Amino acid sequence: MNALRILVIGTLVTGGLAALAPGVTASVPGVPKNCQSLNTLNQNLEKALKSGDSGQVDTGAISNLSKAFRKAEKTSPKSLKSAENTIADVAANVSHTSSAAAAAAALKAGGGKLTAAVVTWGTYIAKNCSGAAPSTT
Repeated sequence: MNALRILVIGTLVTGGLAALAPGVTASVPGVPKNCQSLNTLNQNLEKALKSGDSGQVDTGAISNLSKAFRKAEKTSPKSLKSAENTIADVAANVSHTSSAAAAAAALKAGGGKLTAAVVTWGTYIAKNCSGAAPSTT
């Protein structure tokens, strides 16, 4: 499980997905409309990754994450489509595993492509959506 956590944390740090503060207001002028859904997707990504803290891989949450990235890819800006598709592919591979070791192997197999995709995706969110957190209502 430690290998899985190291890969996940490394990917998050590299991508800068932690750039969003949890208490930021959702009604910031000038923020693209799709940012609320992208920020929600970011929170779902963080929740799925935190599921590894229990010592087990929550394949259901990761499967849902993969589906959410596939759905978001249909309406996202062109610059994000490839990154979201890659993240969805790797998440789908991880969701089909039955152990932490297999999940870590799936993450490692998608390593370079996943890192590049997370960097692209995280950079877009940090640059364009960092002032718009998802609504909690």
